[in-house]
Amino acid sequence: MHRKIWALCLVPLLVCCFILFQAFGTIGVSTLGVWVTIPAGKTVSGTFTFTNYRDTERRLLIKLCDWKRLESGEIVLMEPGKGKNSLTSYIEVQPRKASLQAGESRKFRYKVTMPDDTEGALWGGVLAVPEQDLAGRADLIQTGQTGKDQTQVSMNKLASYGFTIKIWAIEPSTAKPSARISSFQVINEDEASRSFKFKVMFLNNGNIPLRPEGHISLFDSTGQRMAHYEIDRFGILPDSVRVIKLPQAPVDLPLGKVKAQVMLKYATDKVVEKQVDFTVGE
Repeated sequence: MHRKIWALCLVPLLVCCFILFQAFGTIGVSTLGVWVTIPAGKTVSGTFTFTNYRDTERRLLIKLCDWKRLESGEIVLMEPGKGKNSLTSYIEVQPRKASLQAGESRKFRYKVTMPDDTEGALWGGVLAVPEQDLAGRADLIQTGQTGKDQTQVSMNKLASYGFTIKIWAIEPSTAKPSARISSFQVINEDEASRSFKFKVMFLNNGNIPLRPEGHISLFDSTGQRMAHYEIDRFGILPDSVRVIKLPQAPVDLPLGKVKAQVMLKYATDKVVEKQVDFTVGE
């Protein structure tokens, strides 16, 4: 039995497609994530390309934000300067507002400067929203201030009208990548069956964001591999835990002893592994 689980890459892709076509009014962007390595005191620049796939003009509004990721993988946005290791004060994007004609593609230039005293990494986000979708919602455009209804609008509310390009900036001389698998569990939700899932808790205990990838493999008592599940690359911030459950549907295993192994590679020469042995009984 040889399977490759694509859920970890397909689900984010489907979510992005939903956002692009539902909330963002068929505006496309060239990337949803930027990883840059910048020595302290230096600056790098690049471009995002936005494309208007609609048959009418769209006016694009750009705002900066901080963000964090929960254990579930959900992204939570915050006001600039509110997040840990905030990069937003050192990001510039031009233009901050522009009109895209039907079918037009336009480049927006960004510049990221690494402060002299940075250790490890900083991160932030660029939030892009079409102004037409905010018609009648001046409180959203002025997010972070008090609107007409005397309530404060969060960045997450504004983000529901667009999408966020996440930026990770790593200072190479002080970067200390480190991680461990804090838990690897066998889950048998129905004790009357021989169906199993596997739960991995991956901890980033270094000082920079990581992009680990790896796999879970199952072996019988003779060492023959029975199943193999890919863990596709994902981003994780320092001092964060990511929970991974595979496979999507429980796997049926034959009676006998089973060895489950998980391996995650999170840097060029850094790998973490964990093993659990269990027995499938009657």
